[in-house]
Amino acid sequence: MLIISDNKVKLEWSTSMEINCSKYKIERSFDGSIFTEVASVSGSGTTSLFHSYSVMDDASSAKGSVVYYRIKQLDIDNKGSYSKVLAVNLKKQTGK
Repeated sequence: MLIISDNKVKLEWSTSMEINCSKYKIERSFDGSIFTEVASVSGSGTTSLFHSYSVMDDASSAKGSVVYYRIKQLDIDNKGSYSKVLAVNLKKQTGK
């Protein structure tokens, strides 16, 4: 993950193989406990080829300086699994 500017976070991940992958749901939390979906990206079905994915998220509504993200991978049959939770430290904007 990479913070671009103005608390916009670019989330990037890659896969080396996917089996019946329908989509990825990107979820965000401001407290590390309650997550909400902020984006969805189509998966590549079944493949053994390398794939890269990315999503931009505007986290400017965060009240604190840390935002938490996780990715839920969903199969074609709607079964899912979660990535580990990653914390992102936001850059505070300074006044001019």
